[in-house]
Amino acid sequence: MLMFADHVADTINIDPCDVVSDYVLVTCLLLLRQDLSSLAERLMRGCQRVDRQKLCCEIHASPLCSPPTPDMDVYQLFTTYDTVLLDIAD
Repeated sequence: MLMFADHVADTINIDPCDVVSDYVLVTCLLLLRQDLSSLAERLMRGCQRVDRQKLCCEIHASPLCSPPTPDMDVYQLFTTYDTVLLDIAD
């Protein structure tokens, strides 16, 4: 049975082999702990308080509504999308 070094198996059950099979079935309870350092902080914005007309005007005036340059790669396009929408939301 292989597992990560920092995980401990609890309640290990080994079912014996029988006439049908030469193999045994090993089951266990694996307790996982949540690493708090992996949790991401999220900023929630109230979407009911958004002025939809202003939001629409901001998006139309942004680089998102203009054609991308031919030399932009996918990473640059997504970065532009993310940056512009976060700036508008803030």
